[in-house]
Amino acid sequence: MGFQSHRFTWRRGRTERYYVAKRLDRVFCNAHARVKWQEASVTHLPFLASDYTPLFVQLSPEQIRDPRRRPFRFEAAWLLHGSFKELLTNSWSDTVSTPQALCCLRDKLRRWNRDVFGDVNKRKEELLTEIKAIQETLELQRTDDLLRREEELSKELDVVMEQEELIWFQKSREKYIMFGDRNTRSFHTSTVIRRRRNKIEALKDNDGQWVSSQPELESLAVGYYKKLYSMDDVEAAVEELPPEGFSVLTRDELKLLDRPFVPTDVVAAVWSMGKYKAPGLDGFQPVFYQDCWDTVGGSVQRFVSEFFEKSELPVGMNDALVVLIPKVEKPERITQFRPISLCNVLFKLITKVMVMRLKSLMPKLIGPAHSSFIPERLSVDNIVVVQEAVHSMRRKKGKKGWMLLKLDLEKAYDRVRWDFLEDTMKAARLPEKWIQWIMKCDCGPSMQLLWNGEKAKPFVPMRGLRQGDPLSPYMCVLCLERLCHLIDVSTARGEWKPIRLSRGGPQLSHIFFADDLILFAEASVAQIRVIRRVLELFCAASGQNVSLEKSKTFFSQNVSRDLEKLITDESGIQSMRELEKYLGMPILQKRINKDTFGEILGRVSSRLTG
Repeated sequence: MGFQSHRFTWRRGRTERYYVAKRLDRVFCNAHARVKWQEASVTHLPFLASDYTPLFVQLSPEQIRDPRRRPFRFEAAWLLHGSFKELLTNSWSDTVSTPQALCCLRDKLRRWNRDVFGDVNKRKEELLTEIKAIQETLELQRTDDLLRREEELSKELDVVMEQEELIWFQKSREKYIMFGDRNTRSFHTSTVIRRRRNKIEALKDNDGQWVSSQPELESLAVGYYKKLYSMDDVEAAVEELPPEGFSVLTRDELKLLDRPFVPTDVVAAVWSMGKYKAPGLDGFQPVFYQDCWDTVGGSVQRFVSEFFEKSELPVGMNDALVVLIPKVEKPERITQFRPISLCNVLFKLITKVMVMRLKSLMPKLIGPAHSSFIPERLSVDNIVVVQEAVHSMRRKKGKKGWMLLKLDLEKAYDRVRWDFLEDTMKAARLPEKWIQWIMKCDCGPSMQLLWNGEKAKPFVPMRGLRQGDPLSPYMCVLCLERLCHLIDVSTARGEWKPIRLSRGGPQLSHIFFADDLILFAEASVAQIRVIRRVLELFCAASGQNVSLEKSKTFFSQNVSRDLEKLITDESGIQSMRELEKYLGMPILQKRINKDTFGEILGRVSSRLTG
């Protein structure tokens, strides 16, 4: 059932030398209990007289929810109801803007759901009761009317059960069990478990004190992200970076970008989205547009076309809900969550058609050292290069040693400066109208945390790329390419001394996959100073920040311990004896045994067992 508060349930020893602590006690429940008591929680209370901490199990904690703070969600099960198409046809208007039409439809759907669609579970129980009564009557007397009524009710029950299954399938976010096999119970259980796992009930504040009050937790989270997306810790002016580095787009490539977007581009974008992907603030998922395209398609296509003609977005269209996804098993601080933005599908159609046009040119704009989100480049290419580099470093001999820096950019998406993004697009010589479109989409949206299922107070960010926007990964890669240019310039000047894995082989100075950065250089204090200067220049210009605590340095075997210490003291980055994993794959440094890929096999096994 998980837990909140401190991690360990048993401890012994009163001095640092003899102190030992373990988590020995756990609370388990079966799926039936978890579904029955969905809000049940386990809290580790403080240690008192005993070596064991008390476990407080609360089955039904008191909760006060404000229904006005819960976002609207389009239910895919509504599409199966006989009167939905009629409601849509009567409600949808092509004479108003698409956002206004969606807003009007949303209000009518709320009333229709309450008055017509109703409670699926209640309707199912009523049908089962009526069918049971008819079948009991048929045992005493058979009439054509009763038989016809039983058949009608059975067909209606099939529809209701399909609606029920679809409701829980949509809520479960399940990827490995298909809808349509009457897996309602499985979807229901999966939904409850996912919600409990994602619910945030306690976190440590900046002083390391546990906070469990929901209003205080919400205030803590909103305050953190308002500061993260602000420009408080950023210098006023963008540092000058060399404008050269990007390959010049040919006339044909520029014509491709200048070609007008047509309705078929919008249709392709709609059907490229997963049906049940989480919606944005307006609540409409891709399944709504896909199933109702005959009615809403013309209006949606006009909306997208008007944006590219006028370079203007309706107020609030690029606003987003932000959900917090844990990056670790048991997060204790707000920094251990990844913010994912849930953008409106209508807005994502705009950025989606732009991505479908732009990504074919990314191999031209992005150098060979960067392989994420680039067509025909694979993560396995990076893994092989790093594996070969580590293997060579293990066998390196001679006076000159090598070093590998595995850098962690702190909140790489969230720290990108918008003026740096614009400067980067100009350096890449993108057409002016494309720069205007992208800046309109990325700059100035309002954001709201979705805190335990309820909307928090909105705030307006001053920087950052939103994870969840189809355009953001490509813009992040484009911005990080400026760091590649700085490294290339430093190498060309003879300042940065890269390594060679073979005699006469190519120089290897860096390899990137999204925000996973690997740098290579000769092992010396002078080289680490060169690397620091390059990184400081890039960070000052882009708004990025290297997390020294999470970054690591790996040295070849011929580097002395004294030199290692001098380099790590200069850089502030710790050294490591083994490069354990890269992009989720273990880096092989000795003979392969059954434990080498044990973690990967364990993850696969846990998926198969649910």
